[in-house]
Amino acid sequence: MDSQTLRRRRGLSRASISFKNVMSALPALNRMRKRAKLVSIPEDLILEIASYLSRKDQLHLGMSCSRLLPMILVPLYKNVSLTFARRNSSGHHTLWMLENTRALAQHVQTLSLRVHAGDAAATSKLAHVVCQSLRGALENMDLLRKFEWMSEEIPPEDDIWRVLRQSCPKINSLGVCFGLDLPRSDSQLYSFSNVKVFDLHLAPPFFERFLGEGRYAHSNMPPLAELWDMLINRCPDLETLSLNGRSFHPTACHRLCDGRWPNLQSLTLGDVIVNWDEANNNELPDFDGKERPFIRFLEHHPKLKYLNLIGSTQSTVSLDPLSSEALPVLEYFAGGIHHVSKLPNRTTLKGIRVTTPAFGSQVTVEYGLIPALKEMTALTALELHIVLHPELVCDPLFLSHLANACPNLESFDFVCGRASSVTFTAFGDILSHMTKLKRLNYRTLISGEENLQNGSVALVETIPSLQWLKLRLDKFEGVPEGWARTALVEEATFVISRGEANAVDSMRRIKFRTGFRGPRRNMAPIERTISGLGIGLNRLDLMALLFDFRDERASQARKSIAYMLVMTVVTFLLMDCLLGGSFRAGISWKLFSWLGGRL
Repeated sequence: MDSQTLRRRRGLSRASISFKNVMSALPALNRMRKRAKLVSIPEDLILEIASYLSRKDQLHLGMSCSRLLPMILVPLYKNVSLTFARRNSSGHHTLWMLENTRALAQHVQTLSLRVHAGDAAATSKLAHVVCQSLRGALENMDLLRKFEWMSEEIPPEDDIWRVLRQSCPKINSLGVCFGLDLPRSDSQLYSFSNVKVFDLHLAPPFFERFLGEGRYAHSNMPPLAELWDMLINRCPDLETLSLNGRSFHPTACHRLCDGRWPNLQSLTLGDVIVNWDEANNNELPDFDGKERPFIRFLEHHPKLKYLNLIGSTQSTVSLDPLSSEALPVLEYFAGGIHHVSKLPNRTTLKGIRVTTPAFGSQVTVEYGLIPALKEMTALTALELHIVLHPELVCDPLFLSHLANACPNLESFDFVCGRASSVTFTAFGDILSHMTKLKRLNYRTLISGEENLQNGSVALVETIPSLQWLKLRLDKFEGVPEGWARTALVEEATFVISRGEANAVDSMRRIKFRTGFRGPRRNMAPIERTISGLGIGLNRLDLMALLFDFRDERASQARKSIAYMLVMTVVTFLLMDCLLGGSFRAGISWKLFSWLGGRL
């Protein structure tokens, strides 16, 4: 072989080797190319993509690349909500991490804490533990804008408010709960200024405290006077105000009517009384046509978009006579049925929620509900509760008028407290006039042989635009002690996907609940044996099972348990003799897996 041929073959071998190396390296090069493209995406676009992901998916995206993790920390820790139900809950670990890692805490913009440990004493102890870590965590949150303390009592350490005000200069949203213990008159809570969102939740102990004294909670008595002074005098840019709380014995918040906030856009009132007259012996006055303070308050806030009167005592609130020029941009209203017909400028309303039940379809006609709804041309969401007399049924004519009055509805929540005289198919035919209806929440009493499966199929087939359905069937349990009672039979939520010409492609049930309280499934053998012998699983029965040798049922239970244990040991020894070490190894692995799933 000459030298030229040898050089040619060596070159071919080197070329083939290099070609093989290149082919083997192609997957790695493709991964590097894809990674380079992902990292080269602008940071603002990555943050926009991450905002549409769940927290779990955001964490997975950040862990996929070391360069992406610092970017994902911004949306991942933007809103932090922690729940404390015991001393070693996961909320404590997260709060400790925020206290000791400033790089994470500086991304937090919303912090919501919920402390509840069962009884009041345990909750108070747990709240002290939370406050110890919370103080250090707040010192690292330079960008914090919203802080919520949702518990039945205020924070036990008032110094938390001082640290929050000094360490978080951008704070403009506060949420707090008043219970049995109220802040002192010199509390640091009342030192805030320029708050734009204030959410005050009145817990049941708050109402019980003043109910026990035989009087309403007066908003001028300390420390509530300081609270109103802060909101009225030092928070002129207030945009959202919520005074939430449910009780049959309301509290007085008449100083609300003295407030003037030009930028107020949202107002929520629970069981509080705003039409209060001190000169009339602290009782609701008879205005005799005079201008009510709350009417004057509404007329001085033309930027209100959200008005929610959710309390059970809001029937005392009257919107008459409200000026026709008031509430020019109102988009959402929740209240009694007698409020709806008094609302001015109805063409701007997009959502109506009647929270207090209307007793009978004839009542809706009396209050002029249908004519008022016809004037709401922009209405897209409606929630209506109807409770009928026990001898009446839901009137199909009323449903037809309701559907014709709201042809542009996209979301409809309808609760009928009596059996409907129309079938599900007929009800769907009536709602088919709402050509834009995508979400339906229907709750009614069961009648005839109607069931959840047939009803859901009938509604989906007759309403061509429906994409989300929640259907609940109740049963009537009589009228004991003058109150009508109902009980859940079945409830389910469905998601519908449609193809061309709104044809149903699939109907998937995502939630299901039943009111049947039968025996639990997959009961343990020992538990089933004990319950079969008539012995429960409470503490006294277990003590009798272990130490009472005179009870015949306990003796039989002990014999059954002993027999099961002996048979288990015998079975284990036989399998060990047949299979040897592999059986013991398999049993050990299953045992550790079972323990890991329980811990």
